[in-house]
Amino acid sequence: MNIMTDKTSLEQFIGIETNPIIHSIERLAVLNFCSAINSSFDKSLFQLSNTAKRLQPIVPPTFFRSLEANPLPFNFPGKRLLDAGSQWQYFCDTNIGDLITVTQSLQSIQEKEGKLGKMIFLTIQIKYMNQNKDLAATQTSTLISY
Repeated sequence: MNIMTDKTSLEQFIGIETNPIIHSIERLAVLNFCSAINSSFDKSLFQLSNTAKRLQPIVPPTFFRSLEANPLPFNFPGKRLLDAGSQWQYFCDTNIGDLITVTQSLQSIQEKEGKLGKMIFLTIQIKYMNQNKDLAATQTSTLISY
């Protein structure tokens, strides 16, 4: 792991994806997740897949939060890291038994001066691909290091 301290030294990592992690979507994991968020996993809550092959509820979109990616290949600069929010996009249904490959990459870096000194804004994207190589979802997050 490299120790990076400024915007210039981090720029070399823009667009480089981490090694993938493949997650099998297991029914028990989805049931435990739904229990943790006080929801139920049944046909009445989640729309059914539109394919004739499968007639089962789709995995709730927020389940993707439980699928980890490998860490980025650098340490964040500064002493503090603030989560400035995320945007999610969903592209296709995910079902029990699917294999989801997760990678993440640094998309952009901006440096600004604030009341507490230099702040570095990092945009990070996590991609979730299914076993058919279809993009299932993306999470684009902004982090502020200061």
